[in-house]
Amino acid sequence: MLKVIADGTSEWIGYYRDFVLAVRPGILEEFTEAAILKARNGDYDFALEILGVLRGLFPGHQDCHKTESVILDCIRSYIENHPTAWNGWFLLGWALRRLGRWADGAAAFGKAIELGGAGSDVLNELAICLMESGDPQGARRRLEAALRSDPENIKTISNLGVLALKSGNKAEADAFFRAALDLDPEDAIANEWLKS
Repeated sequence: MLKVIADGTSEWIGYYRDFVLAVRPGILEEFTEAAILKARNGDYDFALEILGVLRGLFPGHQDCHKTESVILDCIRSYIENHPTAWNGWFLLGWALRRLGRWADGAAAFGKAIELGGAGSDVLNELAICLMESGDPQGARRRLEAALRSDPENIKTISNLGVLALKSGNKAEADAFFRAALDLDPEDAIANEWLKS
């Protein structure tokens, strides 16, 4: 349920949110403390995952914004101590993307690539930021480069489908989503987009 809430696209999100809040009324404080602790211990991926759940459970809540700031400060502190570590810039970009700060996220992913992090994950994340900030051609170039380096990357294939759909090419979008489902019939993104 928490993963569905964090994803935010399911038609069941309202039901799941109500259920979780009924059975865990103290989840805001509990998860806020856990996210900050994980970030301070350097487990940024898990901290951001917890934060995604909190943002889904409590959209716009001030404590969630405070937690986001603490996690971003922890990542920035890591970057200050390791300025040439591409993975620090990748984590910063990922956190900014999760917060909807597309241009800042794109800049951080660009820095990660500049420092040697040119794998499909970085290109895919950069493409999402470019797509959301109104640069579909730039997004497509990054997604195609990601696909060349990892031809069976389901996230990349699905994101090419999302980009095609946003560009008004439904037939191409369907083809990408079906290709993703050929690789993984349970892929949530492709299934959700094909339903809608």
